[in-house]
Amino acid sequence: MTNHADMIQQLRKVKCSSCLTRSCEMDIDILINECDFSPPASTNPIRSYILSKMPIPLRQKLRSIRDWFFAGGPSENCTRVGDDYLIRFDEYSMYAPSYRWAYATVDRFSLKYEIFFPVDKGDLCVDTGSCIGDITLPMISRTGLNGRVIAVEPMNDNLYFLRKNLEPYSNATVVEKAISNKKGQQTFFLHNTPTGHSLQSHPERKYGNAQVECDTLDGMFAEYDRIDFFKLEVQGYEVSVLKQADAFFTKVNKLLIETHDRYSRERNTYKEVLAILKGKPFHVRFCIQDGTVHCKAISE
Repeated sequence: MTNHADMIQQLRKVKCSSCLTRSCEMDIDILINECDFSPPASTNPIRSYILSKMPIPLRQKLRSIRDWFFAGGPSENCTRVGDDYLIRFDEYSMYAPSYRWAYATVDRFSLKYEIFFPVDKGDLCVDTGSCIGDITLPMISRTGLNGRVIAVEPMNDNLYFLRKNLEPYSNATVVEKAISNKKGQQTFFLHNTPTGHSLQSHPERKYGNAQVECDTLDGMFAEYDRIDFFKLEVQGYEVSVLKQADAFFTKVNKLLIETHDRYSRERNTYKEVLAILKGKPFHVRFCIQDGTVHCKAISE
C-alpha cells in the first residue's frame, strides 16, 4: 500500500512536470526583482504521460477530479440532502451548498498544500479562510486524532456548513473572525461564491458587504507558543495582514501563504509577500503554478 510520503512525491511529479519555470528553486531576490511570469499553456502532454504511468488507484482519483470538472455535474459521491449536498470521501464526509466541492480530497490538499512541507501526525494546524471546511477536513485527516486544527472563518453562511462539517471532531475549533491588519470590526466585501469574500475590495465583490470581527496574526494566536502548520488564505489581503505580524513569525513552523494575481505585473502580491519574508527565519519556496509561498522554520 502506498504511504502518504510516497503519494506526495507522486503528486509532485504530476504537478511539477508542467512547470518549466522552476520558481521554487529561484532565489527570493530574483523572484522579487527580475521575474514576471507568463501564464502556462492550456495543454501539457508531459502531464498526461506522467498521469498514465502512475499507480492505478491514484490515477483514478485524479481522473475522477478531471472528469467532474469537464462534466460540470455531481459525481457519484454526492447526495442531495434537503437544500444541501452531502459529499462522501474515503476519509470524511462533507456538507456543502453545491456539488462543486466534490474535488475536496486529501490527495488534492496534498497536491497544493503539502508539496514541500507536509502536515505531520499530531500537528497543531491553522486554516484561515476556512470557508465550509474543504481544507480543514483534510488537515484533520492528516494530523490525526492526536493533533488539533483551528478553523478561522467570519461569514455566517460559511459557518453554517463549517460547524456542521466539524461537529464529529473534538480536536477541531472554530474561530468566528477574519485575519486582518488590525483588531475590531471591518467591512467584508461579498463575492457571489462562498470562497470569494474578502476584506480586500475588488470589482468582482459587488454583492454587498458585511461587518465582521477581525484580529491580527499576533493578536489571534498570542496564546500559542508554537503552531506546526499554518495556511493563510485571505483573498488578496495577505500583504496587509503580514505587514502587521511580528511575534507570529517566531512561533510558526510550516507556513503556507496563498498569493493572488500572480501573472499580473501590476497586481501580483507574491513579490511583496516574499519581500516581507526576506530575512525571516524560514526556508522559502514559491510555486508559480498555484501562486503559493511555502515556508519552513530554520532549525537552530
